[in-house]
Amino acid sequence: MLPLEADYEFIYQSALPAFRTMSGSNLFLTGGTGFFGKWILGAIHYANITHGASISVTSLTRNPDSFIHQFPHFKNSLFHFLKGDIRDFQTDNFRFQYLIHGANPSQSNFKPNLEAELLSTIKEGTKHFLDFAQKTEAKKLLLLSSGAVYGKQDSLVVHQPELQQSFAETESSNAYTAGKRNSELSVLQLADHSKTSVSIARCYAFVGPHLPLDQHFAIGNFINDCIHHRPITIQGDGTACRSYLYAADLTVWLLRLLVFGDNKKAYNVGSELSFSIKEIAEQVQEVWQEPEFKSYRKFNSPSIVILEKVDSQRPTNRYVPSTMLAKSELNLEAWTPLKSGIRKTIQFYLKRNEENDHTQK
Repeated sequence: MLPLEADYEFIYQSALPAFRTMSGSNLFLTGGTGFFGKWILGAIHYANITHGASISVTSLTRNPDSFIHQFPHFKNSLFHFLKGDIRDFQTDNFRFQYLIHGANPSQSNFKPNLEAELLSTIKEGTKHFLDFAQKTEAKKLLLLSSGAVYGKQDSLVVHQPELQQSFAETESSNAYTAGKRNSELSVLQLADHSKTSVSIARCYAFVGPHLPLDQHFAIGNFINDCIHHRPITIQGDGTACRSYLYAADLTVWLLRLLVFGDNKKAYNVGSELSFSIKEIAEQVQEVWQEPEFKSYRKFNSPSIVILEKVDSQRPTNRYVPSTMLAKSELNLEAWTPLKSGIRKTIQFYLKRNEENDHTQK
């Protein structure tokens, strides 16, 4: 098992009331093999073996054998992996008190000409999951949605407010946005016609171990560039603004939202501390130059390459949340500084690469 114990202990202590409330219960999780899912599984596994939380988890995945081969410590009596697709999985077990639905595909997995397929996958998956959810009569359901439901953030709005109105799926031509809006509407309808309390997590951008480094996440791409001794490459002009919440903090947020989030309420999930993409690249560059990474560097410092020129007439692209509700209602915050999150992510991937190299020898 890779050394994330300090993060898991932080999660346990920071979400202790949630763990105590869930003790002895059953959780059904979709998206368990993704970035969010790995952190949720890891935190609960740690709470079970270290603090006796006794939380049973059933995680839906297309390939349980492959996942267990990669993470053998998850093979235990309290963890169960159901093989299937979110659109048509089958099970006779409906004894779950808690549900987390996070299996919607990422927009990065689909090409522009396959947007209709992306929307169909999200809608069909959510419908099938909610048919299952109705049978469980669970106490709480947490939908992992996205800040994308708001559409393009106004360049003059520094932090996107937590709006509670329902979004019609026809309001957006973007399939991912339309799909997330449809999912929110669907779970709210479930709350209207069942005893299950539903909360929505509108997730923004994150950094930490398990984050894919080769997808559309800018900070992951920058870390990947460093590890592979390439210039840090910014695809745009570097002026877009983003914020990043560390994965351990994220996991605390999701567990508290699952257990204590208000019924039919949506919460923005992310950091309010905004940086331009160029500043993010510079922070990754600075961390990579720290003494502990000296032996891994082929060059003293990677250069930063910006592919587009700045257009002063173009509005600033922003994707930064206001997290007022999470702060005021659930006492949540971004505890981990960005540089620390970058450092932990680099450490994780360097160690994983070393272990993979050792295994192959």
